[in-house]
Amino acid sequence: VIALRRPSTLWLGVADASLAPAGPLVSLTRKGATLGTPAVAPWGGGGAVAWAERAAGEREWTILVAGFTPDGEGATVIGPVREIGKGMSPTLAALPDGDLLLAHADGPPGAHRVVARRLGRDLEPRGEELVVSPESINAGQPVAAVRPDGRAIVAFFAADRASRAASVLATSLACDPGF
Repeated sequence: VIALRRPSTLWLGVADASLAPAGPLVSLTRKGATLGTPAVAPWGGGGAVAWAERAAGEREWTILVAGFTPDGEGATVIGPVREIGKGMSPTLAALPDGDLLLAHADGPPGAHRVVARRLGRDLEPRGEELVVSPESINAGQPVAAVRPDGRAIVAFFAADRASRAASVLATSLACDPGF
C-alpha cells in the first residue's frame, strides 16, 4: 500500500506482489486542514490509512482513518473516513482476524502518552483505548507490529519529564484473534 501527502491531500494506492501498481493513485482531499504524516497497512485486499489532521485555526489534532481497495477495474475506491478522536502520530497494523491495531499519541504538550485500540472491519473502535506508555514520561511517535498469532508490540519514543533524557520503549500486547 502506498500513501503520499501533500498540504491537504493524501494520495493512496495499492501495488501487487511484484510492486506493479494495481491502479492509479486516488486522492483524499481534506479541505482547510493541515495533515500529518500518514500511516498505512495492508488490509482487506487493499489498505488502511491513518493520519492526524488539524483544522485551520485549531490547536488540537484529530486522528482519522479510512480504507481503500482496488475495484478490479483499474480504479481504487476509498471507504468512508472515520474520526477516532484527539491525538497525533498514528500507526496501524493489521490483526490476523481482519481488524486493525491503531496506536497514537494523545494528551497535553510535554505530557503525551501512547494509547492503542482495536478497530473493527468497519474502522469503528472496538472496546476502550489502552494506555501503553508509562504515565511518568512524555511519549510519542509509536510504531506497531502484529504477528500472525495476534501477539503485538508498540514501540515509541519516551522522554523523562524531569531530565528530558530520551529513549525508546516498547509494550507487548496480546490481540485475541477471536475478540
